[in-house]
Order: sequence, then C-alpha cells, then structure tokens
Amino acid sequence: MSNKKEPTKEQQRIIDDDGNVAVIANPGSGKTFTIVEKIKKISEQLLSYQGVVAISFTNKASEELRLRCKSQGISIKQSFFGTIDKFYINQIIIPFARHITHNLPEFDIRNDMKDDPKYHALKSIKTSDEFDEQLLTESLSEGIVFLDICAETAKYILKKVPDVIIYLKSKYTHIFIDEYQDCGAVQHEIFMSMVAAGIKGIAVGDVNQAIYAFSDRYPEYLISLTKDSNFTTYPITRNHRCHSSISK
Repeated sequence: MSNKKEPTKEQQRIIDDDGNVAVIANPGSGKTFTIVEKIKKISEQLLSYQGVVAISFTNKASEELRLRCKSQGISIKQSFFGTIDKFYINQIIIPFARHITHNLPEFDIRNDMKDDPKYHALKSIKTSDEFDEQLLTESLSEGIVFLDICAETAKYILKKVPDVIIYLKSKYTHIFIDEYQDCGAVQHEIFMSMVAAGIKGIAVGDVNQAIYAFSDRYPEYLISLTKDSNFTTYPITRNHRCHSSISK
C-alpha cells in the first residue's frame, strides 16, 4: 500500500486552478504541502528555460520549501526560492540598476542608512513618491543597496526600466508568496504589477496573523485579493496537526 499523502478536496481545488488564487490557510492546514503539490503540477508544463518564483518571509521557511520541492523530484533549476527582499535584490535591483546608473559596480548590501549620513534623505522613499531620485541613483552607482528600502528601490527600477517586467515574464510563469498577510503596500504593488503582466499570482496567508505589524504590515492586502475579481479565493480549513476529534 502506498504511503503517499493525497491532497484533500480543498487542497486539490487549489492545485488544479490555473489562474490567480488567494489561499486563506488556517494554522496546521497543510499550506506548504499544497504549495509544493501546485509547484509540482506547474513544473510538468514548464519549458526548459522557465521557472516559478516561490517567496517566503524567512530564510528557514524558504529553504524548507526548496528542499521539499527537491525531495519531490521537482526541477527547481530555473526557479527562484528565497525571501522577498532577496528576490528584489537578486532579480530586479542588481541585474537592472545599471540601466539607470550606466555603470556596473560591485554591490554591497547594507541593513539600513544609519551609518550612511550621506543617504539619510532616502528614507523619504518609504513614505512618498517625492524622493531624491538622483541620490538613489548615486547610491546604486556606488553599489550600495539598503535592505530597509530594497522594496522601494525595486519598485523604482520597475517603473523606470520596462525591460525588468519583460525579463520576469519571460523567465517566470507563476509567483507564489507565502504569509501574504505580512506584505506591505509596496510588496503588494510589485506583486500586482507582475500579475498584470501575465505572471500567475498565488498568495497564501492567514488573515488572523501578521508578524510584521510593527512595520505597518497588516492583512488588508491579502483581504483585498479575496475581493479582486481576477483572483479566486480558496480556504484551507482542516488542521492536520491535531487529532480529528479536536480539529472538528
């Protein structure tokens, strides 16, 4: 008898849906299993140069997802597994900053602007579109990427360099973001710009949890997807972590 775990009916509907989906997953409901099974099905239809983007908010979670996909025999060579900041830095900022700076420096990733008084004014990029673009260009020309504004930097490059979205669409067919309730406004905007370009979006999260509330990240953007006609919403309700008599 096979010991292979089979998806529940709830999970199978998510796996089979070929469009944009918002998954509302309760704790212990098997969301990672569902994501892996969905990536597995998608990977069977990919061309040799295509992959998916699979984003988690911690290195530990992204590594677990990568290893679980690999253990299922899924080809992940052309796919991206990592944190959302790593995606912005490795797939948008570093490859395309040169289109703005017109040079190709060695990049230095810094946590924040505390030790760089010259660039303190860049903090306005987080609250307004009226920031010093020349100062941002100068920091990128010097190869400096500030982690605390990397999402805003990626958004700026996406806006200024049309080749970015062309590249992402040609390479990736789907973008998965786990713990979507922890996305802020900029993260949500970048995700939606990729979806608008034709990359299928899969947002997974729990509207009752938000570990980054101190950074003004709340589940409002996950909730907004459940009201978006371009997304189909699916709940995963069964708790696989406790006995059925408890989870009923």
